[in-house]
Amino acid sequence: MNHFGSVSHRVQVRAFVFLLILFCAYDGLAQSLGAFNESRLDINKTGMIVLGSWAAGNIILNPILGSKTNGSDKYFYQMNTWWNVVNLAIAGFGYYNAASDDPSTFDALSSLQEQQSIEKILLVNAALDVGYILGGLYMKERSLNIDKNADRLHGFGRAIILQGTFLLVFDAIFYAIHKSNSRELLDLLQHVNISASGFSIRYMF
Repeated sequence: MNHFGSVSHRVQVRAFVFLLILFCAYDGLAQSLGAFNESRLDINKTGMIVLGSWAAGNIILNPILGSKTNGSDKYFYQMNTWWNVVNLAIAGFGYYNAASDDPSTFDALSSLQEQQSIEKILLVNAALDVGYILGGLYMKERSLNIDKNADRLHGFGRAIILQGTFLLVFDAIFYAIHKSNSRELLDLLQHVNISASGFSIRYMF
């Protein structure tokens, strides 16, 4: 009887230790994911501040400069202003979303999805930026071969080249920073099995 009681006691102790280790593993993963997502959201907020600052500077400066010019320069400053009204709205919306998200609410699967989503968005944006630059170059070249609205086409083309170039550099740097930060998430996910039904932690004891 004592033998069976001793065995039962050892089983209970081992079960308790296993559950304690499992709890600590999940708690450690949750804290690590929280730290990663906090870093990801901070990167997003910083990026939106940079974009918003560029937009605000353009909105303030270009109307002043444009009021003193004529010809294609006038249209150049106009397009810079209009373009950055949109940029400012995007920056404000992006910052609000990043500031509103709670880093602790993202599990392993949603963290991975959010990381992949921002990387895809930035790559698509970069492709669009190249399109903007090419479109601006076309408008600028086209303005040399027409008489009507040549100044407007030339000024708009120059502005789109400038704004597209800024956005391409911005998105490339933004992507590189996010990609570097994602290494922390990939290290965490080496210990996690993700499936449609959820996720589990895999540790070697």
